[in-house]
Amino acid sequence: RFFILDVKQKEGTPELEVYINPEVLQAEGKTEYEEGCLSIPGYYAKIERYAKLYIRAFDLEGNPFEKELTGLHAIAFQHEYDHIEGILFVDRLSPLKRELFKRWWKKREKELAST
Repeated sequence: RFFILDVKQKEGTPELEVYINPEVLQAEGKTEYEEGCLSIPGYYAKIERYAKLYIRAFDLEGNPFEKELTGLHAIAFQHEYDHIEGILFVDRLSPLKRELFKRWWKKREKELAST
């Protein structure tokens, strides 16, 4: 189980971080961020996430490391961690927003089928 994050905030050379067998040790605070996903192109929604994480993982050489993550870094980590847990960001929507998403998805399927 692993994922890779590009943590560079601006254009240019990517700054890749590899997280192998990641674990969340502690999570604090709450924040909201509008997320999207390549698994569901074109759909975006505000998702509540933890504002600060303390995590443990292994690097490419098999060395364990621990790290504190905040801001967009913490949000991106949680988004990718959810993927390896089988969760998409739309699974975190409120029941009402999830219903709106389902309608959006059905409309999108019809549009794609007619092209």
